[in-house]
Amino acid sequence: MTKQSHTERTAHEPRDATLHTVTISKITQVSPTIRLFRFDLAENDSITFLPGQWVDLHLPPETNITKAGGFTITSSPNLALSNQPYLATQDQDPNHPTTATPTATTAPTTPYIELAIQSSPQNPTAAYLFSPASTLLHTPVQVRVGGRFVFPPPSLLPLRAATSISTSNSAASAHHSPPSHLRKLVLVAGGMGINPLISILSSINEQQGVQQAKDVRADKHRVEVEVEVEVEVEEVRVLYSVKDPRLSTPAPSPQGEENPGVINTGDVLFLDRIAAVFGSGRVKGGVRLFVTGSGEDATASATGSQKGEVELTAGGNYKIPLLRRRMTVQDVEEAVGEEDKEDAVVYVCGVPTMTDEFVEALVARDGFGMDPERVSFEKWW
Repeated sequence: MTKQSHTERTAHEPRDATLHTVTISKITQVSPTIRLFRFDLAENDSITFLPGQWVDLHLPPETNITKAGGFTITSSPNLALSNQPYLATQDQDPNHPTTATPTATTAPTTPYIELAIQSSPQNPTAAYLFSPASTLLHTPVQVRVGGRFVFPPPSLLPLRAATSISTSNSAASAHHSPPSHLRKLVLVAGGMGINPLISILSSINEQQGVQQAKDVRADKHRVEVEVEVEVEVEEVRVLYSVKDPRLSTPAPSPQGEENPGVINTGDVLFLDRIAAVFGSGRVKGGVRLFVTGSGEDATASATGSQKGEVELTAGGNYKIPLLRRRMTVQDVEEAVGEEDKEDAVVYVCGVPTMTDEFVEALVARDGFGMDPERVSFEKWW
């Protein structure tokens, strides 16, 4: 059976009417199989999107790759707006965040979007973007925003705004007039499923809980929010499952030998950023890291698994709990809390098997029993 392309798989998803020309301005090799791309916008151009959305990425005609690739935006929406205020720290590089107190300022750099792309020889667009970095820099490409896996979720938008968003990637489709605040937000990521969730977390951190969703349109299923939406998020819990990064990039000990007991935040995609958010104290909550694939630890039971803390490389005193086992539905239910499940929202993004299992269990009437309206999901392939 032939694997569907991004365009075929997302044919039912809303898409913006506008194609934007952006230019590759920076490439960071996060790991042997993941690259972080910065795409600068053209002068006086802006891209409006909601945290969690993706882009169709069209390569130049001379590449002879005619089908668009699909990649989730990992930066916050503010960074893609011309001359818009955003929260900056002493360190402006998003790859090396600090825990310094952010201050409102005007973006001193060209507006941009960021994409984290995993090597995939079967995906022509991704394969091309793993050409030598020197041949890719300054290459113009075109992008179109799409997707309905967004924050704030439609269920938390005012009724007149929510009814204009189609939510087939939510566990339900009915909408209700929402509260002005959210008791708890639980972000559940498996591997590259962290991509839309880091945009959500970064946006919450920047805005101190104020999410602005303005003038977002689609050319197929209309998506339009013309009001400023304020969502005060009291607590954010991040559950992040990854394969042991040392399997591909062993960490040497001071003696030059492999150090099997240490995982640095820089070894895991966006873990530096997540640590900086919670370490700053601006966002209340925390993150738990689940690491699989390290021998017998990968199959350890939930009660008998080894535990530890991630050794930080970004500075600060924030410690990340590390569990050397697979994430379970029970972990997600614990993060939500029986007492908070009626006032919490859960976002799940990972491979289809994980996503289906978690969502079905969370909304099961004879199980955890969350309102399907409060569970959003997206599958990455």
